[in-house]
Amino acid sequence: MPLHLSGSLILGPRPSGSGGSSAPATMAAYLTSIGKDSWYGQYLAGTNMTATSAGAGGAVTTDGSSVGSWLVNQSAGSFSAMFHQTSSSKRPTYGTSRNGKPGIYGDSTVYWLFLNSTTALNLSHTVLMSVWSTTTSGQYVYSHNGNNIAFKGAPPEQAFTAGVTGNQVESVLSCAPVASTTGAMKLGISTSGSGTAYYNNAPNLFRMSSATNYSDYTIHELWFTPRLTAAEMTAALKFLA
Repeated sequence: MPLHLSGSLILGPRPSGSGGSSAPATMAAYLTSIGKDSWYGQYLAGTNMTATSAGAGGAVTTDGSSVGSWLVNQSAGSFSAMFHQTSSSKRPTYGTSRNGKPGIYGDSTVYWLFLNSTTALNLSHTVLMSVWSTTTSGQYVYSHNGNNIAFKGAPPEQAFTAGVTGNQVESVLSCAPVASTTGAMKLGISTSGSGTAYYNNAPNLFRMSSATNYSDYTIHELWFTPRLTAAEMTAALKFLA
């Protein structure tokens, strides 16, 4: 047994895991560490985007290039849904001039994307996003069946709305205002275990899904994951771009 003398070090076996473990360094590793990696999908600006047909793949590398389909970049559990648009005139734009890192952004008028599956998210889940806000007028950057699960608002008031009671239970927001109408945001919302009003509907990006409240926000990264608690979402935000 260990020998512990007053004022001395403890001699004996080292504690379990001592010196051999490390904290997760990526979102995927974090989800695994908390047992929430049965399925997930990551959409990262600048990769798996194309200016041609839906599903064609390919990378967008130049500022100002039009975005076709936004394909899932990392995935688990056979999650493969993509974001795309119905006509080329409504493509959001890819660039690196906003917030100094790659992103796709709308125009507050007609640009938007929608998930090509209405059933991929028919389950309790969490949405995690890294966005650059450009307005305080309450435009939508994400909407799933109206405002059943939605993100809107902007700095400096940090007035994000996160859905309707019964379809979501928790939301988190990290906001770093840069000016009166701009700021970097990392945010998340988890659905409840029983709310189903968003079932059989496709999420929209850069507008409310009723075709109103278009935005010119920039999205750097988006994840769909199994439902996370508020504490788990808060920890997950640090892994976003």
